[in-house]
Amino acid sequence: MSSAIVTDENVMHRRKFLIGSTAGLALAAGCLEQAQEMREATGGSETETEAETETEAETETETEGTTMFVADLSGEGIVPPVETDAEGEALLEYAEHDDGPHVHYELFVEGIENVTQTHIHLGGPDENGPVVAFLFGAMENGEFTGALEEGVDVGNRERLAEGTIRAEDLVGPLAGEDLSELLAAMRAENSYVQAHTEENPGGEIRSQIVPREDDGTETEAETETETESESETESETEAETETQSADIEAINDFLSDTSNYDGTINDETGQGSVDVSVGASGNGGNFAFDSAALRVSSGTELTWEWTGEGGAHNIVAESGTFDSGAPQQGSDVEFSYTFEEPGTYLYRCEPHGSFGMRGAVVVE
Repeated sequence: MSSAIVTDENVMHRRKFLIGSTAGLALAAGCLEQAQEMREATGGSETETEAETETEAETETETEGTTMFVADLSGEGIVPPVETDAEGEALLEYAEHDDGPHVHYELFVEGIENVTQTHIHLGGPDENGPVVAFLFGAMENGEFTGALEEGVDVGNRERLAEGTIRAEDLVGPLAGEDLSELLAAMRAENSYVQAHTEENPGGEIRSQIVPREDDGTETEAETETETESESETESETEAETETQSADIEAINDFLSDTSNYDGTINDETGQGSVDVSVGASGNGGNFAFDSAALRVSSGTELTWEWTGEGGAHNIVAESGTFDSGAPQQGSDVEFSYTFEEPGTYLYRCEPHGSFGMRGAVVVE
């Protein structure tokens, strides 16, 4: 299981079916004027029905392509409802990687006490369904083992957990199934996120998983049009400047909870190889990469070296470009990757990413 510990509105479409079936009878009775009116009414209804059918088809197509989802958790979502001031939000994104599909997630909560575990369940808004994936709970060797013996308290909003779900992480009725089964359930709004606490072991806050309105999915034609427009109106220098600004903004956002990142991207360009410590001091323990952010040249080999401190760690790129595998512990562990393609690469330690154990590499 790929995860790190720390930290519904249903859209209903109505269709009107306006059927004018008496036009033929009016004609047979010789009421030509009435028949004409009926034909016009019928034609208008058919046009409206066709338009609404097309809209519905477009909506279904958009839903089928959805890859980003959200769940806004509250006590009202629990079946039956629970009185609590606790709230939460889960952000999920389905993505295809070289090693297969993943569902990346972040879980935020506030005003909640003694959280012991959080899952994705199958089921509609009025059902209590089975668990199919863990989001937060007790872990051993990078795998979820159940509920925490002692829950976690969260006051102000903060990230409780983040991680990655792969097909092999599915449990319950989806165990052994492809990740597409979970994706289908999320698209159909037939799955939900539920957080359990010591006071409410059956669940304290919950929400259906629904498509995010800011999915940002575009058609190929729209993308091509925008690209052509940008090419005509912006110079290469402006485009490069915007890209660099976007990269820095993405890094600052990704490393916002990383205590050993102060906005400085250490310049290691021109070096054939660069080393990064894994388990360095930071983020409330030995939960840091040193350096947290680097700038290197294309072709640079980066080697992450474990210090042996802070428990088991691993290296996982957000884009899926590189992955050291299961978390490992020890001072003799190393992982190397050569960066050939220019760009910005964000990565984290899965067990401790929520603590702030994250890193970034800018390749020029």
